[in-house]
Amino acid sequence: MVSSHQGFEAVTFDYGNLDEWKSYFKEIKEIAKSCKTIEEFWNELKRRCDGLTFKDLQEEFDYSTVLLGGVTPD
Repeated sequence: MVSSHQGFEAVTFDYGNLDEWKSYFKEIKEIAKSCKTIEEFWNELKRRCDGLTFKDLQEEFDYSTVLLGGVTPD
């Protein structure tokens, strides 16, 4: 029987190490940039799609991969 429990690796952080803080904030900055890109894309979709049916959207541009990505069997 396979156990469903997954182990977690402890993360260590040296709060007094300036290089660790620089690395941490660099990662946070990259995450923030990704979030900004996703938010801008979402706002663009909302602007284009507001009040339109899916059929209307497909006539303008096939948004199915954007809106339904990962839903197909493959």
